[in-house]
Amino acid sequence: MIKKLILNNVATYCPNGAELGDLEKINFIYGSNGSGKTTISEVIRNPQLYGDCEIVWQETPYKAQVYNRNFIKENFRDDSRIKGIFTLGKESAELLEEIEQRRIAIRKIDDDIKGLNNQLKLQQDNQSENTDKFREHCWRLKTKYDTEFKEAFEGLRNSREKFMERCINEAMSNNCELVTIEDLRKRKESIFGKQLQYLDPLSPIVFEDNFHDEKILTTKIIGKEDVDIASLITRLKISDWVQQGHKHTKDTEGLCPFCQQQLPVDFNEKLSEYFNETFTEQIRELEMIPNQYKQSFGRFFQEIDAIKSNQNQYFDFNRIAPIMQVIESQFNENKILIDQKIKEPSRGISISSVQHYINEINEEITNSNKLIQEHNELLKNLKLEKSNLVQDIWRFIAEENKTNFVSFNQESTRLEKAITGIKGAIKKKSGFRKLEEDANIENEQKITSITHSINEINRILSSFGFKNFKLADGGKGNYKIIREDGQDAEATLSEGEKTFITFLYFYQLIKGNDSKEQITADKIVVIDDPISSLDSNVLFIVSSLIRKIIDEIRENPRSNFKQLIILTHNVYFHKEVSFNKGKGSNKLKEETFWIVRKINNESHITRYSENPIKTSYELLWKELNYIKDENLITAQNVMRRILENYFRFFGNINIEAEIDKFAEEDRFVCQSLLSWANDGSHHINEDLFVEISPEQTERFLEVFKNIFYNMGHGSHYEMMMVGYEKQSLASEKELV
Repeated sequence: MIKKLILNNVATYCPNGAELGDLEKINFIYGSNGSGKTTISEVIRNPQLYGDCEIVWQETPYKAQVYNRNFIKENFRDDSRIKGIFTLGKESAELLEEIEQRRIAIRKIDDDIKGLNNQLKLQQDNQSENTDKFREHCWRLKTKYDTEFKEAFEGLRNSREKFMERCINEAMSNNCELVTIEDLRKRKESIFGKQLQYLDPLSPIVFEDNFHDEKILTTKIIGKEDVDIASLITRLKISDWVQQGHKHTKDTEGLCPFCQQQLPVDFNEKLSEYFNETFTEQIRELEMIPNQYKQSFGRFFQEIDAIKSNQNQYFDFNRIAPIMQVIESQFNENKILIDQKIKEPSRGISISSVQHYINEINEEITNSNKLIQEHNELLKNLKLEKSNLVQDIWRFIAEENKTNFVSFNQESTRLEKAITGIKGAIKKKSGFRKLEEDANIENEQKITSITHSINEINRILSSFGFKNFKLADGGKGNYKIIREDGQDAEATLSEGEKTFITFLYFYQLIKGNDSKEQITADKIVVIDDPISSLDSNVLFIVSSLIRKIIDEIRENPRSNFKQLIILTHNVYFHKEVSFNKGKGSNKLKEETFWIVRKINNESHITRYSENPIKTSYELLWKELNYIKDENLITAQNVMRRILENYFRFFGNINIEAEIDKFAEEDRFVCQSLLSWANDGSHHINEDLFVEISPEQTERFLEVFKNIFYNMGHGSHYEMMMVGYEKQSLASEKELV
C-alpha cells in the first residue's frame, strides 16, 4: 500500500510541498471545496504526470482505482456508452473455488518470494560488507606506499573502488618473481627519475633549385630580324626601349609616343611584325619565372620555420643560421636579376643556385634524426623497464595483501553461491506463480461477464427506489442507461442521478475490472467526494457501501482491497463513514485522519491523532446516552432533535407520513412519542409539575429505537446508540 505521498509544486501545493506520511489501510481526509483534495486523488491516479510529486510504496505498488470528477468525465460522456465491468459470475462455484485457492497459493508464493528476497538482501548486504572491509584493507596499503610508488598507482589514487579492483586482478594474475622493497626502491629512483618523452624525427627539406638552368633567363629576347626596321633597332640596341613604346602606340591615335610626330601609315604593322608570336611566347614564359621563384622559396622558408618551431635538444638551429643568411641574400640577389630581365628582355642573365646550401641543411637534419632515433630507442627500453617495475611493485602489494585477499575471496565465493541459489529459488517460485496466474486468467475468462455487474447495479438501484432508469447490455462489452420503457436515458440524466450511477459503477468496478485479465488484481481504492451532488437519502446508501469496503479491509486479510483513502468536504458523510461501532469517534490502529486547508492560496495538510470532525448531531447521541437514566425531561428534547436532524433536516423524510406504514401498535407509540417530543420541546411548563416515570421514559426510548428499525435505519441507530453505550460503559469501568 501507499506509505507516503509527497505533493510538490502542483496546483496550490507550494514547491516546499506537503506530505501525507505513515498512511494506514484506511485514511480519512477532510477539506472544504477547493482546498486541494482532488489534487491528491489525481496524483495517485496519474503519478507519471506529476514529476515533482512522489508516491512511496510500502512494498509492491498496487493498481489504484480512483473515484473523482475526472473519473466521471471519462466514464460518462453523452456521446459514448459506458465501458462494461467484468466480474466473476456466481454460476460457476467450482471454478470460483479453484480461483480462490489459486489466489491463496499465489499469496503463499508471494510470501515465499518475499522471504527469499529478504534472505537475498541479507546475503547481498553481507557481500557488500565483505567488499567494504577488503576495500579498506587495500586502501590502507595504498596510503602506506603512495609516496614511494605513486607512479605505479597512476589513475587509481583517487578511487578506492578502482584500487581494490586492481588489487584483485593482480592477486589473481600477477606471476612475477617476488623482490624486496629495497630493490624496488633502488629501481624506482633510477627509472622514474628520468623524465623522457618520445620525439618525432625532423623532415628533410624538399627543394630542387633548378632556376639557374632556366634557358629563358640567358636568352636575349628580341624581335624578328627580317623586318626593314629591325636593322636600325638591332644596331642601336633599343629593342627593349621600342617594345615599351610599342605598348603605348595603340593609345596615341597615330602619333609617336616619343616625339609626338605623325607616324608612317604602316609603322604599327611593322612593329607588330617585329615583335612576332615567338617574341610574345618568350615574354610570357619569362613573366612566369618571378612567381615560380617566389613560391618555391616561400615553401622552403615555411619548412625552415616548421623545423625552427619543432626544436629539441638534438637539433641546434644556430648551426644553420649562417647558411640561412647566405640563402636569403642569394635569394634577394637572384630576385633583383630576374626583375631586371623582366624589364629588359633582350639582356641575358645568370642567377646563382642555392642547392648546395640546402644540402648542408639536410645533412644537419640527417645527423639530428640519428640522435633522435637513438633517444627513442632508449625510451622504448625505459618504458619496458618501467612496466616491469610496476608489475614487480604490484606483486609486492599482492603479497602483503595476501591474507586479506584470501579471506575476502573465500567469503565472497561463499556468499555468491548463496546469492545465486536464492536467485534461482526466486526464479523458480516466480515460474510457479506465473503458472498459477495463467491458470486463474484462463478460469476467469471462462466465467467472466458484464452481466453480473449489470444485475448488481440494477439490484441496488431498485432496492433504494430508483425505478426511472437502469442499466442494460450495450453490446461489445459496454453498458447503456435506459428508462423503464427501454428508451436511452443517458442524455436526460440529472446531475444527482448521474453522480449516483457513476458511484455505483465505480463500486462494481473495484470489485471487478474493465479488463478480464485484471479482475483478481490487488488494488488500493481512492474515493474523492462521492456525494457532492447527491441528496441526503443517497448519502446513506453511498456511506453504507463504503463501510462495506472498510469492513472488508479490516476483517478479510485476503481481500483485493489493500488500502482505502476517502476525501470529502461533507461533514455528515465524513462522520457516517468514519464512525466506529463500539469506539464512537475514537481512532483505530489501522486508521489515519487528516484535514486539508488552503491558507493564502497554499494548501496545507495536518494529521490528527483522532477523528477531528465533531458535529452537534453526534453530540446529541452522546448526550442521550448520558441523560436517559438521569434527566428524563431533557431526554424528550434530545430525542426530538435527533429525529428532526436525521429524518427531516438531513434525510428529507416526513416521519408523520412514514408512521402510517407501521403496524397499529407501533403506529400508536410513534405518534405518542412525536406528540410528547413536540409538546415537551416547544412549550414551557412554567409552574406545572410533570411527573414522568422511568418506565414511561424506557417505553419511549424503545419507541425511539423502533422508529429507526421500522424505517430501515437500524444500522444507524446501532452505530450511534450502541457505540456510545459501550463507550460509556468503558468510561465507567475506568472510573471504578
